[in-house]
Amino acid sequence: MSKVRFGLRVLLLLASAIAVPGRGLATPVVGSFDIGGSSLTISPLSLGFGCNPSLSPPSCPMGSGNFTIASASGDFAPLASTGGLIDDLSTPAQPLNEPFSLPSFLEFAASPDFVLDLQFVFLGVGGQAQCGAAPAPGQTCTPAIPALVTASNPLGLAPFNFMNTQTGSTLSLSLAGVARRVSTGETSPFGGVLTAQFTLPYQSVLAQLATTGGVTTSYSMSFRAVPEPETVLLVSCGLALLGGRRARERTAN
Repeated sequence: MSKVRFGLRVLLLLASAIAVPGRGLATPVVGSFDIGGSSLTISPLSLGFGCNPSLSPPSCPMGSGNFTIASASGDFAPLASTGGLIDDLSTPAQPLNEPFSLPSFLEFAASPDFVLDLQFVFLGVGGQAQCGAAPAPGQTCTPAIPALVTASNPLGLAPFNFMNTQTGSTLSLSLAGVARRVSTGETSPFGGVLTAQFTLPYQSVLAQLATTGGVTTSYSMSFRAVPEPETVLLVSCGLALLGGRRARERTAN
């Protein structure tokens, strides 16, 4: 292939990149990170993240808490051991099992160019058969709460997945959205999992939720952002074209 034809193909590739809405020549967000916080208040209809003055940032806007990044990779690697802010969640502001928009759900103190926009909170999958059973290790439960009944959640399922262990219980919930590079507008889908631990069986935790309306514990969360398929294809095509050109140049020489 002549250099002119190769140049035309590269121009077409770049034009296709620019034609993809909201992307242009921006770089997708790729990587993973784990965070931890000292306080999470769980209620049947909300999650409230605590603000610890010993973390960074030491103060939080109303309706948010702070956290520390325990480990990170990819684009998030430089943020390890730093902190950030995370917004509280509640229904119906962030309805379960249906899309919504919560921009800047998670922000990083060391890099305002990255934010996570939350778009979905999944229903729990633990079932209800063992929610009221006598406590035993291995039991699972996703409680049904009448106040959570909506068209997209007709059974009123909570987002919580409880499981009893030999020494207490754990809670997890799954959420999703996009990781966004503020300077370019480039986004990549992310998935996240929140986990919390209790020294009591979940039957006791549910009883406390029913009587006091909330329970507070520490928490951790894991996030992973990956580029969308068309971005991967675009980069792969570009690398293939460049690789082919270099191979032909070596052959010609």
